[in-house]
Amino acid sequence: MVSRLRFDGLADRGYSSSTPLPAQPGFRVRIHRLTPYLRRHRGALIVGLVSIVLGDLLLLSAPWWLRRAIDGLEAGDLEASRRAALLLLAVTAVGGVFKFVMRRWMIGASRWMELEIRRDFTAHLFGLSPSFFDRNKVGDLMALATNDLNAIRMLLGPGIMYVVNTAVTLTVALALMLALSPKLALVALLPLPLLAIAVHHGSRLTYARYAKVQAQFG
Repeated sequence: MVSRLRFDGLADRGYSSSTPLPAQPGFRVRIHRLTPYLRRHRGALIVGLVSIVLGDLLLLSAPWWLRRAIDGLEAGDLEASRRAALLLLAVTAVGGVFKFVMRRWMIGASRWMELEIRRDFTAHLFGLSPSFFDRNKVGDLMALATNDLNAIRMLLGPGIMYVVNTAVTLTVALALMLALSPKLALVALLPLPLLAIAVHHGSRLTYARYAKVQAQFG
């Protein structure tokens, strides 16, 4: 419940409904308190995760079948080339279906979790004393709740989805690249450390600006 996600965290620090809400940019949700929502929708998340793995495996195999089709043409074996082309179309189509299932179930589950958290948050607000709203602007509370809950939804849905998708894609693609040409694979991987550093610094800058905007609501 949101009361456990956010306002019970205030109680843990000695705050209550008679205490003004602290304006701290480092005020974060405790991840383990999202566990009840994840458990409630674990079936949809499992379907989404399995779809990620299967979809990535199929789509990453597409270049292999394309290679087989071209090799068949060069060798004059039209039947082998035709089979490879049909398999290429098949794995691409089925992989696309799995990608649709991935997004449908994982994004859908995150939307349902967001709805449940908003309901719990609303129920908690109704239980607060009037003095709490005297000391805290309702507009600020709603702005914080809206931004925070949207961030939670992004974590529970797209966040998990893209992390797993990137991990599977990188692992399988790296294995295929090394199998085809180790030297070319190493050359292609040379920019990755610089890219990782750039993404890390960009993420820190984005978070710092986001926290600054959040602090303005305090």
